[in-house]
Amino acid sequence: MSNNAPAPAQAQASQPARVEEESKGDIHLTGNNAELKEYSDLVQYPVFPSQSDGMLPKYLTREVWNKYKNATDSTGCTFTQCIFSGIKNVDSGIGVYAGSPDSYTAFSGLFDKIIEDYHGHKPTDKHVSDMEASHLKAPPFEPHEAAMIKSTRIRIARNYDDVKLGPCISK
Repeated sequence: MSNNAPAPAQAQASQPARVEEESKGDIHLTGNNAELKEYSDLVQYPVFPSQSDGMLPKYLTREVWNKYKNATDSTGCTFTQCIFSGIKNVDSGIGVYAGSPDSYTAFSGLFDKIIEDYHGHKPTDKHVSDMEASHLKAPPFEPHEAAMIKSTRIRIARNYDDVKLGPCISK
């Protein structure tokens, strides 16, 4: 079979929907990508194995790569730090992790697509907090379970502004 011959129909069906023209400098990813020791080693566009079906291979197009490959968010976390886990682990379901809350904005061209696909939330959607306890929809406890409850306290507090997350945490 020549290099210009079309692939058999079965092979075409298993290929990802996104097909990109390869470039000479691309990095062809394998199972463990041992040559990539740290995120700074990722300097060329990563080409995922054809069987990769996670979110990162689906949405990390050459256009997205070129837009963000040298970008950082407001905390200094780089785009390559955010995607490095998914590059090292090509079988990852998501493959991208925010380095700080600002990563979602700074790298929105990738994060927005993944969030919409995975969670169904569009970039224009807004979270509405309803702190009214009477609006909770929860089934009643069984009488023997309710008898065990003496008190309950729910406290939620978080403020992640300017705090680095997973891929960018340091001592």
